[in-house]
Order: sequence, then C-alpha cells, then structure tokens
Amino acid sequence: MKACILSVIAFEIAGNLPSKKSKPSAFMMFVNQWREKSANDLSLNDAIAEVGIVWANMNLNERTPFVQSAIVEKQKLQNKKNHYEFRSPENSILKIAIQHLTIFAILHSWSKILIQYKAD
Repeated sequence: MKACILSVIAFEIAGNLPSKKSKPSAFMMFVNQWREKSANDLSLNDAIAEVGIVWANMNLNERTPFVQSAIVEKQKLQNKKNHYEFRSPENSILKIAIQHLTIFAILHSWSKILIQYKAD
C-alpha cells in the first residue's frame, strides 16, 4: 500500500515537470516544410511516406539547409534545457526523487511477491 501511495506521489510530481521534447532531424525539418507548402491535408505518416522518396533522391547540397536548421533547433532545445535546469535545480532533485520512489515501489512490490512465493 505504501508503495502505491509513493508511486502516485511520484507521478503527481512528474506531472509538474516539463515534458522532454525530441530533437528534430533534418528529414523531419524537410517533412514539415514540405507539408506547409504543398500538402496540409495529409497526415504526418502519409507525408513521411511521400517525402521519403523525394528525400532519398536529394543530393547533399539540397539537404544542407535542412541539416543546418536541425542543428540550430537542437542547439536551441539544449540551451532551453540548460537554462531550465540552471534556473530551477530543485527539478533535478525532484527527478532523482521520482526515480528513487519508483524504484522503491517496484522493489516493494517484488518483495511482496517473493514473500508470497516463499510462503506457498
């Protein structure tokens, strides 16, 4: 029971932390630009399927602007992450606490299972 309560507390704390954003790739930058220009009505999966063929036929010079913009976006995300962690170090402490609480909850659950297994 205590482990369940600790897990709930950990997930409530985790809900207050910012979500992790994925780093954009050059291909995804190209997909997003292509969708804006020509195919707004396509889903992301359909756009990726169509654009993949175009991307495969592009040479290095044609891909370079997208690679550069992906590098810039990755750097922006890294700077934002560094600023956030520097601005509020308690979030790093919260992340560690959540990890420990989650591990404790898992170990506590396993210990109950093992005790019941030994009793049988």
